Amino acid sequence: MNTVSDNNIFSFPSGLTDSQKYSIGFFGRRRLEFLKAECKTEYINLLKKEQLYDHLTDINDKSEIRMEEIISQLKVSENINEEMKNNGLEWVQKMNSIRDRAAEMVLKEIVYA
Repeated sequence: MNTVSDNNIFSFPSGLTDSQKYSIGFFGRRRLEFLKAECKTEYINLLKKEQLYDHLTDINDKSEIRMEEIISQLKVSENINEEMKNNGLEWVQKMNSIRDRAAEMVLKEIVYA
């Protein structure tokens, strides 16, 4: 199951097919990286039980839902509305800031927990 690379560091198989790797989404891929680097026992257990893909898609789905909730809350608290779209650049800057902050929150709350 494990392979040894040229520098004698163990590398683990991903346990996912190529099509699954792309369908787990942004947060699912981040969770996979986190498990491989920080939670190797949990990662190996999920591989053995053949539950890795389900776990990653579940994390991604929960993260996407939470992301939308946070974005909605931040838009309300920062008074961002449809009228601001008339000033396109300002609206884009504020929305990008909100999305970045929301993504950081979701990574901390769900993905890296």
